Amino acid sequence: MVVIGGIGRIEGPLVGALVFWALNKFFSDYGTWYLLGLGLLAIVMTIHFKQGLWGYAKQRWGWTLFPTSRRLRT
Repeated sequence: MVVIGGIGRIEGPLVGALVFWALNKFFSDYGTWYLLGLGLLAIVMTIHFKQGLWGYAKQRWGWTLFPTSRRLRT
């Protein structure tokens, strides 16, 4: 969930949990293909959206819901 939504802000894991829930709700009938899709999504998110979906939205549009944040030093 954190890989999908983003790390460092409260909104990231919340967005990740919503995306994970939606994917689980709509695609869980596909069995093991569903799990393969989740793994592929995690790989794509790690490669293309290093800061997660919420980090991308914050960077692109300046969105913020909660005024708290943490910085990850790499």
